[in-house]
This record gives sequence, structure tokens and C-alpha cells, in this order.
Amino acid sequence: MKSVEKGINKYKKGKIIMNVEELLEEAWKAVQDEKIKDAVIYLETILEIDRYNLEAFLMLIRIYLRMENYELAMEYCEEAYEKFDKNLDVIFSMGLLYQSIGKNKKASFYYKEFLEIEKNYHVLLNLGICYTELNFWKKALETIDEAIKLEPEKSEGYMAKAEYLAEMGDYKGALEIYEDRVKAEGNNVEEYYLYMRMGDVMARAGKIDEAIHYYNISINYEDTPDYIFENFYSLLISEKRYDEIELLIVNYKNSSDGRKKYLDIEGRFSLEIKDFKRAERVCEKLIMLSPENPRGYFNYAYVMELQHKYDEALDYIYKASNYTDDVEKIKAARNRIMSLKRRYGRLKKAEEKRKKEAMEKEKENNLKLEQDEETSVADVLFEGKRRS
Repeated sequence: MKSVEKGINKYKKGKIIMNVEELLEEAWKAVQDEKIKDAVIYLETILEIDRYNLEAFLMLIRIYLRMENYELAMEYCEEAYEKFDKNLDVIFSMGLLYQSIGKNKKASFYYKEFLEIEKNYHVLLNLGICYTELNFWKKALETIDEAIKLEPEKSEGYMAKAEYLAEMGDYKGALEIYEDRVKAEGNNVEEYYLYMRMGDVMARAGKIDEAIHYYNISINYEDTPDYIFENFYSLLISEKRYDEIELLIVNYKNSSDGRKKYLDIEGRFSLEIKDFKRAERVCEKLIMLSPENPRGYFNYAYVMELQHKYDEALDYIYKASNYTDDVEKIKAARNRIMSLKRRYGRLKKAEEKRKKEAMEKEKENNLKLEQDEETSVADVLFEGKRRS
């Protein structure tokens, strides 16, 4: 284990004595190698040696922000601010931290404090976004425009302004910005993303056909990521555009890396339209492509479950258990299916009983009706004989 020698800036790592600079270097290497726990140990050790080491504070704040451990990030950030209240990196970190947890008013305080010392493109953008979230519309637009004026060649400011205009209902203005970005020299935003944003703007405007048009452009780029296919699918499902979903599935299937992933969308779509046979075929393909992946068996079990084929569902859970060590997940799935099977059995018996009682009631009513008809005929005959 580690030990800190009082009075000297050194740390024993095994038999090697390291100074603060070496510990910082080891921390950077650990971060680059994604060995975050090791990095945290090095950095905390530095602060045990030197509680005024700014670089260690900033690295710890960034690590915990990235991990979304806001409580620990706040702890180090507040201490750093107490010690280095004029340092721009610390002030920015305070603003970013409060913005990350949704406290935009508090975040804007620190961003404005930063800007009083130095104008900064990214700080202006973050402040503009905070104002948007706070519904300070005029301030938001002014701040975003100030950022764009400061560095007009960068795309982030234009993207923030487009989002602002869409939020304000100026869909045409937002669309024009995205279209300009596609044409702009030096644009650093992927074109597939810009076309997706155009689709989103048109969807917000209620122009679904135009939204579909832009999404179709987006998904036909070679390197379009999966989340855009997912977003497009969500839009089409919400609008019940099933014909377009079929085309989406074909496009996804033919994309550079979507040959397996398209099956996820096709499977969900099959369940949406209650085409269980198609869903079963999708599960079979998934299992054939990845026979040792338990997910395919879990999916098949769910499809069987929806059709009330509980014994078949349990068979697939058993098969899934051969490819996972997650005993609790297997147990929970089995218990859920058994519970549903018992409940369905009770409902089925109750339905059969209800049908049987309805049939007996109908039979009783028919018999009564026949008896009433015979009585009516007898009354007529009797009346006729009496008159004669």
C-alpha cells in the first residue's frame, strides 16, 4: 500500500519513491489507459502531500464529471474554488458542474464571472444555453450571437442558435442554419447529423413527410451511427408510418455495420404490429448469428410469452441460462413467466366458466321462449274453440 512521508513531496510505490511531478505523470498515463481508479489514487495521494496542487484538483474534477459522480466532483470543485477563486479553469468547472446537474441559474453566475475576466467562445455558448433553459430568450440569443461573432468559423454557435430558433418555433430559421452548415467550408459537424436535425425540426413543425425526407438522407450516409436509425424508427412508430419502417429496415440491413442490428428494429416492429411469426423468425436469425448470446433466447422467450405460450417461453429461458452467469436474471424471468402462466390459467378457467354459464343461460332462455310460444298457441286454439 501507499505511504506519505511527512515533510517531503514523495510517495512510496513499492520500493520506488515518487515525487509529485512523477505522480502527476502516472495519473495522466492511467487516465489515458482508462485506469481511472489508479488515476484517482495517484491524484488523491498528491493532495495528501500538497493540498494546493491545482492540477490534481482539476484532474479529479474532470474525472468525476465524466463519471457523472457529481457529489464528489462538487466536493473537489468547491474546495478548489476556495483556494483558487480567480483561476479560470476552476471557475469554468464550477459553471459546468452546476449546468450538468441542471442548476442553470447558479451555472450562469460562474460563467458570467469567467467572462468578466476573459471572453471565451465556449463559455459564451454554455451561458447562452443556460439562458435558454431559464427561458431568458433575449439574453440567450444575444449571448449565442456574441459567441458566433467571436469565432464565426466554428459550427457549435450556429448549432446552438438553430436549437434556440426551433425552441422559439422559428422552424424555417433553424432549417436554414442547418442547410448553411452543410454547404459551409470548414464545417466540422457530420452531415448525417445535420440532416437528422433537419428531420427533427420538421417533425416539431408537424411536417412529417419532410421530416422523413431528411431522415432518409441521413441514414444513407455510409457511417451513419445506430442512434439515428433508432431516432428515425421512434418517429415513424409515433406516426404509425409502417410502410416507411419497412424501408428503414431494408436500409439498415444494407448499411455498413447494420446487418445484425437491423434485426433489433425489425423485432420490435413485428411486436408493434403483432406479427408474432415474423418476430419468431427474427429471433431465430439473431440466435443463428450469435448462438452464444443469451439475448436472442430472452427475446424468443418474450415473443412466446406474448402469445401465452409459457412452456415454450420457459424452454428458451433454460437455453439462455447456458450462456449467462446472471443467475438472478434467469430466476426473475422464470418466476415472471410462471406467475403469468398461473394467472393466465385462472383467467382462462374463469372465461370458460363464463362461457359455459352464458351457454346454459341461453339454453334456458330458448327453452322458456319455446314454452311461451306453445302456451300462446294453446291460448289461441282454446279461444277459437270457445267462440265456436
